Amino acid sequence: MKVAVRGNPQVLGNTPEEILAGLLELGFLAPEGASLEAYVDHLEKVLADKHGIRVPKGASPDERAERIVLGLVETGQLDLLED
Repeated sequence: MKVAVRGNPQVLGNTPEEILAGLLELGFLAPEGASLEAYVDHLEKVLADKHGIRVPKGASPDERAERIVLGLVETGQLDLLED
């Protein structure tokens, strides 16, 4: 999977986990000083609170990361370049 932050030409890709790590490095919707796990929790909360997109309870870390990335695509914050 390859994505880009809307308006940013930098392509992030491969696995959803790598995409989230890249987004954190870019500071995309990131709380200052957040660890990757705290960042994933934050994005999950933002998607749930602002967009009604929820990650299923008990999802594996891989499924959770994928759902968050796809949620960001669905809400127009990321452009999906390749699936």
